[in-house]
Formats: sequence, C-alpha cells, structure tokens
Amino acid sequence: MIPYTILLNLSGGEQVASAKKLIDKMQRQPHGIRYEEAKKVLESIGYQVTTKNGSHRNFRNAMGDLLTIKEDTPTIKKHYVDKILTCLPK
Repeated sequence: MIPYTILLNLSGGEQVASAKKLIDKMQRQPHGIRYEEAKKVLESIGYQVTTKNGSHRNFRNAMGDLLTIKEDTPTIKKHYVDKILTCLPK
C-alpha cells in the first residue's frame, strides 16, 4: 500500500478522508476510476490543470512535473491510474 499521509491543498477533514478513500479505490480497482475522481486526487497532492487539448488534460505541480490524462467516459484507462499512483508522496 502506498503511504499518502501528506496531502496538500486540502481544507477540512472531509476532503482529506475523501482523497484517501479515492486513493484506496485506485489501488483496489484501477479500472473503475472516473476522470473527476482522478482530478480530485491530483489536486489534493498539488497538481493543477494547466492546459486542455481536446479530451486530454495536462496537470502540473509546483515543481513543474507534467502528467497528461485523457478525459474518457465513463472511466479513465488503467495506465493513467498507475501514473497517478506513482506521483503520490512517499
């Protein structure tokens, strides 16, 4: 299990709990993650949407790391979830 005790950009315990639950869901069920859930997790660890190009969204953090996710419906592909999980703080 990936530790995720340091979640950034959150105000209030409900949002922290929500992000932790989504991360757990990503680890258990990587094929069933919606774009909005992935976006919420990325924003909780300091990423922001910088550009939108068609259905692709580019996220950057304060250090300039880039992560691109395609906004698929109903769920995003597993390899995008894997990329998000590798971005989580250790």
